[in-house]
Amino acid sequence: MSSAAVDNDILHKGAWYGLLRELLSMIPAAPGETLVLGQAKFVVGKRLERQGKRGAANAQHALERLSSVLAELALVEPTNEETAFAARLENAAQKAGLALDSGESLLCSLVVHRDLKHFATGDKRAICAMETLAQTHGEMARAAGRVLCLEQLFVRLLAAATDPGVVRRAVCDEHHVDRALTSCFSCSSPEIGPDQWTEGLSSYIESVRADAPSMLSVTVPEE
Repeated sequence: MSSAAVDNDILHKGAWYGLLRELLSMIPAAPGETLVLGQAKFVVGKRLERQGKRGAANAQHALERLSSVLAELALVEPTNEETAFAARLENAAQKAGLALDSGESLLCSLVVHRDLKHFATGDKRAICAMETLAQTHGEMARAAGRVLCLEQLFVRLLAAATDPGVVRRAVCDEHHVDRALTSCFSCSSPEIGPDQWTEGLSSYIESVRADAPSMLSVTVPEE
């Protein structure tokens, strides 16, 4: 039985960092219980291909990592009911000026309709949109406390890592991927240590929580 969903943003960034499998292992769900949209292979894959064509080094390696990990996850196609609810969410978000793209809205619908315990997303704006939409779409309230942001996964990964420096190097070597993570890991200040990296990540998490207090998980629960 599936218990978690992961968005394309985490797939993309995790593949670039070479930490996708490690980050996903921080979600309390076995790989076969972790859902990603069936379109992820093409959407994320094409994005990586475009970056490679523009000269981004290591894009091909990222694409290979993505393919390897996707083979272990559960690719899913939403039902008609789930697609219809996602469309309503996306339409409401557009009218309210909220940032919720089709992929995020479909995953929100999966979380609600399949009663998934966790939804890992790297899209802060989508988390904030979910918070607002829960006030007008009662079904969205079912997702309360189930959202995990990318930075929460990194906090747990740092705590579990034998050598936290390996995690930092992975992020800093690909500093173009996510400016917020590059800042949290103080990539321009090599003298800064693990405690400060965690502090930076925690500060970012709390900024997300301030905008989405009901949606964001209080902690990353253990399995």
